[in-house]
Amino acid sequence: MSGYWRTAAPFGAVMIAILCYRVHEVFWLSQYLHPALIATYGGMALMLSRSSAAARKLAFEDQTFKIVLAYAAWMWVTVPLALWQGLAIQSALMGLPICASVLAILLCPPDRPTLRYLSMAFCVGALLLALTSLGIGATVADQGGERLTASGSFDSNDLAAAMAITIPIAIGVARRERGKRRLFAIAVALLFAAVIIKTGSRGGALALVAGALVFALGFDGPRKFYALAGLAALLSVGWVVSPPDFRARMQSLTNVEDDYNYTAYGGRKQIWKRGRGYIMEHPLTGVGVGNFPVAEGDYAAQLGRPAKWSAPHNAYLQAFAEMGIPGGLIFVAILFATAKRAWPMWKQTRSIGEWHRPEYLAALAAFAAGGYFLSQAYFYLLFGLCALIALADRARLLDRLGARHAASQGVARSAGWRTGGATRPRIKPTVA
Repeated sequence: MSGYWRTAAPFGAVMIAILCYRVHEVFWLSQYLHPALIATYGGMALMLSRSSAAARKLAFEDQTFKIVLAYAAWMWVTVPLALWQGLAIQSALMGLPICASVLAILLCPPDRPTLRYLSMAFCVGALLLALTSLGIGATVADQGGERLTASGSFDSNDLAAAMAITIPIAIGVARRERGKRRLFAIAVALLFAAVIIKTGSRGGALALVAGALVFALGFDGPRKFYALAGLAALLSVGWVVSPPDFRARMQSLTNVEDDYNYTAYGGRKQIWKRGRGYIMEHPLTGVGVGNFPVAEGDYAAQLGRPAKWSAPHNAYLQAFAEMGIPGGLIFVAILFATAKRAWPMWKQTRSIGEWHRPEYLAALAAFAAGGYFLSQAYFYLLFGLCALIALADRARLLDRLGARHAASQGVARSAGWRTGGATRPRIKPTVA
């Protein structure tokens, strides 16, 4: 642990707030100071120089970072054959802060205090986003009523997805904290749910339910029953107190035949159908990173009709259509690799003990569910979450290794072995 920069965790928290939750966008000075740019390049240079060679090696060799780095590199592979190369270059630049956010978290010490600190940073970052959205965010008119949207780059759906992903983390913090910290975590979780309702996002609501369900199923025995009962009660109360516009939007999910997403040219069903066609036409490198709307415009021009240059409204389709089959497979690999690392901490067992943290898999499930309806193949918060889960997995394995070492030292002492340096038995010489 001595090889890690002492200020790594606070700097990781700053990266979470700036890159994952974009809180700097609400301050007018950000257009002159460029905090995201400074944190990504200058801050990462500082963090790398302050970390030891061993700490840097562990971070660069981490499986999650390698896959994310391959994802960012493949963005640039799509540029030469993109429909609009200028837009592809601008979009491929997203890979740099994505890798920086992952690396910043992986350069933090893999221990419980750091995880506690960074988990709270996720809650605080989401809280700042929620409060600024409620305070100075706009309400946009949409089918079924008005919807809350953030003042920065997050629209209603992205805002709801960020809240849904962070709610399991906040509940996990509440489980392990006491006193004011527990009350804070519970309060922000309820506030995040209220923000989701105000956005009117169906994708965000489904993400919330998916994350909460996975969280509850992570318990064993009677606790699972209590968790599921509490979830059902909270959802029922939320449904009753939610505004009529929100309930009407949710009820439309059960009547898809009349929903514009399934009947209109610009609805999700028709967009997804055209998106599958783009994959077949450009299987290797796709239409170019960030170029799905351009493909939509070209297709409408071929039909001779004016139409919206629509986003894909599906993270998986976005990855495959914009970056081809290889890029889409890398995106899926990121999710599977992260789920594999979160899985040992999900199910409550006697062996897992204090490392029972179902919030990690629950937060990933929230993204996976919401991502089916949202254009989030490059969602910064996803990669910050993946890095947090990777750091937790490393801390868990290190903790287990330390426990095994302590147990072996105890056995060695009881057997009369020396344990100061190399552990070797004290054997009396025999005389032939």
